[in-house]
Amino acid sequence: MLASEVNPAYCVSRGVYASNLLQSQLWLKGPDCLWKPFPDWMHTVSLHLKLAHNDHEVKKEVRATQVTVTDIFPVDRLLNRRSS
Repeated sequence: MLASEVNPAYCVSRGVYASNLLQSQLWLKGPDCLWKPFPDWMHTVSLHLKLAHNDHEVKKEVRATQVTVTDIFPVDRLLNRRSS
């Protein structure tokens, strides 16, 4: 989670004029931490919360999807086959 002062979404949610967004480095480039190597982005914060078992806002299950791209440009594959 980003602090408000480094979160580009904060600008829009507070009703900033479009002309001001065009001058905002935060809006145009994002927070400085994203320009650093990945391990230096941010510190991980662990939260240990006790949630009520009957809380309807808490998801009962989590689903994840994995996509593996094996052929990014199928046209390139066809061209390479024809050109060799």
